[in-house]
Amino acid sequence: MIYVLITGITLICALILGIRKNYASVSPKKYILAVCGSAVITSIVAGLIIGTAYSHGLDFTWWMFSILSFLIVVLPALVLMGILRFRMLLLRKYKS
Repeated sequence: MIYVLITGITLICALILGIRKNYASVSPKKYILAVCGSAVITSIVAGLIIGTAYSHGLDFTWWMFSILSFLIVVLPALVLMGILRFRMLLLRKYKS
C-alpha cells in the first residue's frame, strides 16, 4: 500500500508538472531532469521501505523495487512529453 501510494503521488506530480503550461513540450530537457530527479529520490526511498518490508515468499530486493518505481514514473512522463511535442508539431503545421 505504501509503495503504491508513494509511486502514485510521484507519478501524478510528474504528469502535472509536464501538463502545466506545456512544460514538457516547451523545455523538455528541464522536464526530464526534474522528473528523473524526483523519480530517483522516490524510487530509492520506496525501494528501501518496501524491499525490506516485503515478505510474501518471493525474494525481491530493494533495488528491484527501486528500478520498478523509477520506470513507473519516468515512462509515462516520456510518453506525455512525446504526445505534447507531437501536438505542438500538428498545431504549427496547421497554423501555417
